[in-house]
Amino acid sequence: MKDRTIYKRDGKKRIMQHYDQYVNSFDFGVERIYVETSYGKTHVLVAGPPEGKPVFIFQGGNCINPMTLSWFLPLISQYRVYAPDTIGHPGFSAQSRMKEVDKNVIGDVFTYLRLEQDMPKLTTKEELKHFNAPVLIIAGEKDIFFPEDRLRIRAQEIIPNLIECKSYVMGHFPSEEHLVKINQDIEEFLHMYY
Repeated sequence: MKDRTIYKRDGKKRIMQHYDQYVNSFDFGVERIYVETSYGKTHVLVAGPPEGKPVFIFQGGNCINPMTLSWFLPLISQYRVYAPDTIGHPGFSAQSRMKEVDKNVIGDVFTYLRLEQDMPKLTTKEELKHFNAPVLIIAGEKDIFFPEDRLRIRAQEIIPNLIECKSYVMGHFPSEEHLVKINQDIEEFLHMYY
């Protein structure tokens, strides 16, 4: 039986070309590593100083990882940034679609990289009761996938250490202007709490 793919016809070749062109356009070095997870091989982009504190950037669904990474370029000069391709979405990770969100992939990535991890799986209030890292949420008021008003209410219900929930008048994809503000927010938050 032929393995199922998320791509149509020669779609994989075209998407991978875009992916590689995006990575090659960066003016800094990007390492590419693979992590074996319980759902398959996970491709991870790694950038920033090796001695920098680790920061994880998770790819948005159905877009290529380097695009998401490009939104957070200011972090790369100071932090060691890890950006895993989401399994079942465009990229170099396994192509299998999962029936439910794979919380274990994130855990396997943390385990493989041997980083400090005091973050439980982010699913329920019960699972988060011992999670004590400070949390910043930045949301778009016009985001049709994760509406800010609903996201804020849910976050306040389940995240015991939510420091701030900021919002901007934007949709799901931030503009260049919003990205500048978002990166400033993130850098200030990391400087204060990390």
